[in-house]
Amino acid sequence: MRKSLTCLIVDDMQNIRTVVKQILFNLGCTSVLEAPSGEDALKQLSIHAVDLVLLDCILPQMSGIACLKAIRSDPKTSRI
Repeated sequence: MRKSLTCLIVDDMQNIRTVVKQILFNLGCTSVLEAPSGEDALKQLSIHAVDLVLLDCILPQMSGIACLKAIRSDPKTSRI
């Protein structure tokens, strides 16, 4: 039996999130979460256990790089 996979897509463009979400479902992801900003991504990660994060580098307010640094600095999410 395959392990269920939860993915988080972080992109400020809804159309990108929609397309990537469909691709992930087609590849067998069982749960796909979305976040339009780095701040929202960090909130989602504090609530949900996630196996994969697809993170846009250019985001409004908090950049993707800043978000990645925050993810890596948190012991709960550093191994994603």
